[in-house]
Formats: sequence, structure tokens, C-alpha cells
Amino acid sequence: MSVPHAIAGDIALEAPRRTPLAVFAWVSRLGSDRYRLRMHWSDRTRVWTLSIRTLADDPIVDGVQCVTGVDLLGDVVADGRPPGQLWIEDTTRREADPGRSSFRSTHRLLYRSTEVAAAATSEDVVR
Repeated sequence: MSVPHAIAGDIALEAPRRTPLAVFAWVSRLGSDRYRLRMHWSDRTRVWTLSIRTLADDPIVDGVQCVTGVDLLGDVVADGRPPGQLWIEDTTRREADPGRSSFRSTHRLLYRSTEVAAAATSEDVVR
């Protein structure tokens, strides 16, 4: 199975600044609404997790593991779920999952709107 890479129309979601912290949070627009995103690095499991809440602090997803090339919202069934897809891209194209210092260097969190997803070719589909 091929792993998708960014295409025209995808949006890279960046933490506010390069940070050595194990937890960082920011607000981003996904579709027409703004959401609170929080990423956390676990030293025990050695993975990043992502949590998303509405601006009113209602939980949408909590602690989903950040795996390269997989739609992180794919299994989410919740009120307020952002439209479209979120996934991690390994910009080195080695398709490795992100490590402790990967974000803003070799990995990035991408958002693909439902309109862009509908126009994606089969090799660019996020699963």
C-alpha cells in the first residue's frame, strides 16, 4: 500500500513555534470551524498522540496515536468532528512514524478538506 503525500490544497498544521516540549497546543481552522489541537509525546510508549476539542472545550478525539499516512479522524464518530482528513506525512518519504523531535523537521500534520479529498487520485488517497 502506498502512503499518501501532500497534494495541492492540503494544509500543513504547525505548532506555534519549534518547541522541544513533550506537549504543545494551538488553535487551527479545519474546514469552516476552529479547533483546539494538542499533541503529546509519551516517553513510555515513544509515540505522539493527538487530541482535538472544539473552542468550547468539547472533546472530539482524545489521544489518537500519530501514525504516518493514516487518516487520524477516520474512525472518529463525534458531534463536531472536523470535515476532511488529518494525517502525518514523513517528508523524507521513508514512511517512518514521527519520533520525539520529528515535527517541523521531517514530519508534519496535514489537513485535507473534503473537496480536496474528493479530487485526489487513487495514489493520493489517505486511508
